[in-house]
Amino acid sequence: MPYANFSKAAQKMISPPPFNTLVISIILFSLAGYSNLKGQSSQQQPSAHFPTAGVLACFEGDGATMDQEIRKKILITNFKYPYIRTEEKLDATTKVPIRKEVAMVADHILVTLAPGEEPLHFLQQLDLPGVSLEKVPVKSALYRLNLGSIALDALPNVLQTIASKHLPVINSEPDYICSTIDCKENSNLPNDPLYKLQYNLWKSWSLSETGADNGVPFASGIDAERGWKIRNEAPSIVVAVIDSGIRYTHEDLAGNMWHNPNPVSGDLYGTNAVAHNGDPMDDEGHGTHCAGIIGAVGDNGIGITGVAWKVQLMACKFLDASGTGVISDEVAAIDYACNHGARILNCSFGTIIPSAVEKAAFEEARHHQIIVVAAAGNNHADNDDKNGTFYNLPSYPAAYKLDNIVSVASTSLFSQLSNFSNYGAKTVHLAAPGEEIYSTWFSHDHSYYVDSGTSMAAPHVTGALALMMEQFPNLSCQQLIAHLLFTTDKLPELKDKTISGGRLNLYHALKMDPKEDRY
Repeated sequence: MPYANFSKAAQKMISPPPFNTLVISIILFSLAGYSNLKGQSSQQQPSAHFPTAGVLACFEGDGATMDQEIRKKILITNFKYPYIRTEEKLDATTKVPIRKEVAMVADHILVTLAPGEEPLHFLQQLDLPGVSLEKVPVKSALYRLNLGSIALDALPNVLQTIASKHLPVINSEPDYICSTIDCKENSNLPNDPLYKLQYNLWKSWSLSETGADNGVPFASGIDAERGWKIRNEAPSIVVAVIDSGIRYTHEDLAGNMWHNPNPVSGDLYGTNAVAHNGDPMDDEGHGTHCAGIIGAVGDNGIGITGVAWKVQLMACKFLDASGTGVISDEVAAIDYACNHGARILNCSFGTIIPSAVEKAAFEEARHHQIIVVAAAGNNHADNDDKNGTFYNLPSYPAAYKLDNIVSVASTSLFSQLSNFSNYGAKTVHLAAPGEEIYSTWFSHDHSYYVDSGTSMAAPHVTGALALMMEQFPNLSCQQLIAHLLFTTDKLPELKDKTISGGRLNLYHALKMDPKEDRY
């Protein structure tokens, strides 16, 4: 059932060293200010600036407008000033961040005293317990005002007190965090060593880059590098890979695996409908390969990068070690995904026989507002033709006429419709690169393979939709799909072969305003 024949190509990588917690003593902290802070672990990255920090306190409250909320955290880090306060602006409905995180030192602020003002006199007028001034070694009268507390409300309260008392200061503000991550985010190139082999993610490339030609350019990728300047992570989006499972211990996937907050049968990373248990470890490889295309951890210095550098990958295994499965197990896997928070289903499998049970499962997914991305099939068949010959029949689930299903054809390294790919002017929505795709593999935690098929094309679209969901949180599934199709690169080869007549373009999908779409 999976659409692929696999060839071997593996490369071992070195894992980063473990994070070592530093114990640092801090004076002048009031226990009263510390009492409402609770140590807790988080499966989500606690901060873009401090990804390995511990979260001591977190609060979400009303923002400046009805549709916004503010999330505030106190983190414990191994930074010079270990206690860090972060603030994020969230969409009130989806809880998706809509403004880049702001980080600052939690236990002091910066105060520039007015000319002639004495530090002791300033503290007397401020009249707050536990505070002290520490001179910053510059020519101006700049001081660190140590707060004596790391409570969530300590820093804003002191700033408000200074303002309300009209104290003799030139300015007072937090000691904000700046780091290379801000410069790095302006770079659209991940540092993953095998990225140099992922032509499918580039806008253009030439065979000379592989030493095989004189440099004739081919524009055959999804324009990810420009797209990643807009957004490269979708941390809140859960993508269910309905397949042969995922090697959830893989060095390039483990960091993006979904974690079940309430496992009942050992189902920490997903489900295994074949063995009827909670262990979806991949024993065939296909699911791991698809998962890597969607969301191999990006910019971690290991292996490849996925379309989404950060996303939650849920493993829903219904294909066995031979790559074969049954509809009843498939439906069980889909049902698990629908009831455990999945937003997108990647379905790189198919059969030429339509099933009422299977279609009902995808209708249920539609009821849950889940998008289904399906591989169009590898028989070079017309999915519009329901009465074709035995070897030229449509592939399901791609050919079901449901408005939450996106059917994906494959294009070659030279922007042609792949010679194996199914097509359909009425049933296949768009194309994506599907030939010679490098991705993660299941044989061990450091393995990578190159493979071809519409199975490989579909995950490109899945990863793009995850980023689009994060970028446009208020769009419905149908609006997202319409925007995805509107923003494709129109190719002559795909005219009358797909609904959109185009190939996925991540940059356009993330940059263009959906309000300007002309459907």
